[in-house]
Amino acid sequence: MGIAIDFLIKHVRPIDDGTELLCGPEVRAGLRAYGMTAAEVTALFTGWRATAKLSSTDPHQDIEFARTAWTVAEARWGELYPTNKSTIVFLNAPLLKELSYQSSQHPGQNFTFDPHEMLPVAVTITKASSTYQIVKGASGFQAAADAAGLCIHFERLLP
Repeated sequence: MGIAIDFLIKHVRPIDDGTELLCGPEVRAGLRAYGMTAAEVTALFTGWRATAKLSSTDPHQDIEFARTAWTVAEARWGELYPTNKSTIVFLNAPLLKELSYQSSQHPGQNFTFDPHEMLPVAVTITKASSTYQIVKGASGFQAAADAAGLCIHFERLLP
C-alpha cells in the first residue's frame, strides 16, 4: 500500500469495506515494525472495525466519528508532537486504493488527492479552541509523498 504507516496512524481510519485493507496483514506487519505489540495491533483493529461500521449518513453517529478523531489527536499530540490541528479522513477500500495509487504517481512531491468519489467523512480537531468540524462529501485533500511514493503528509482538506 502506498501510504506510510505513520500517515495511517495519524490521518486515516477505515469506513465500510476499508477495514479489509487497513486491518490486513500488510498494515499489521507495518504496525508491528512501528513498535506495536500483537495485542496492541489487535485492539487497534477492533476499534477500527467498530468505527468502520458507522453510517456516514446518520447524524446521530457523528459524535462517534468525532470521538475517534479526538482520540487520535490527543494521542498524536501527547506521543508524537504538537500541531494546531489534526484531521482524520474515513476512507473506504476504493478511496484507499486510489490514495495509494495517486501517491505513488508523485514521489517526493506535494499532490492533490482528487478521488473519483467524495470522502465519506473527515473530522478536523482544532487544538487551540478545543473544537471539531465534521465534513461529509469533501472532494479530497492536499498531501505529500516521500521519495518512494508513500503518502506521508496531510496538508489540508479540500471542500
